[in-house]
Amino acid sequence: MGQTRLEEKLQEELISAAELTEARLVYMLVCVRKLMEIGGTQYPSLRFHCDWALHSRLDRKEAVRVIKLFDDLEDALANEDSHGIERARRAVDSIVNVQNFRNELGEFLTDHQMPNSVCILAENWIRFLDVYMRIISDVPLEFNSTPIRHIRKVVVKHIKETEVPDPFSQFVFGLEWTPERFDSTPAMPHGLSYQISR
Repeated sequence: MGQTRLEEKLQEELISAAELTEARLVYMLVCVRKLMEIGGTQYPSLRFHCDWALHSRLDRKEAVRVIKLFDDLEDALANEDSHGIERARRAVDSIVNVQNFRNELGEFLTDHQMPNSVCILAENWIRFLDVYMRIISDVPLEFNSTPIRHIRKVVVKHIKETEVPDPFSQFVFGLEWTPERFDSTPAMPHGLSYQISR
């Protein structure tokens, strides 16, 4: 499939009023990934998140970089290095909140002259992220060699949405990022929750 046809297919999905399902989102990410390959464009976070959705486990360069951030935090905690802990927590937060993914997807869509309301509007992004996180839930980021010292893998869990009774009805879901050490014991998890009005 050529670039023009891929762009047409992706645009059709972006403007569709149909419910965003896991199958539709995976198809969109396949189109994005193919367009990046055709164009030779560099969006490292976007590429990483596309790959994560398309594989049963991920151990490539960007996955190792993410694991390394959790590894640095584990190292700082073990050494009781308060400055190192703060620095490492900020770095982990930048991954956990997936802001780079959102920014690069928005840039990619703009560069291809496609609608990017999925990235601009908070409600659209949260719905997109909810479906995306269902796809990658339990798909581990793994590494089994040096220079990683402590963390062998990181697994994201999608925490089930809940309904809050009216008049406070909201769409709510949470994420838990759980690093696992080389000895298979869990390290400190990191969590986020998202909510928007219905």
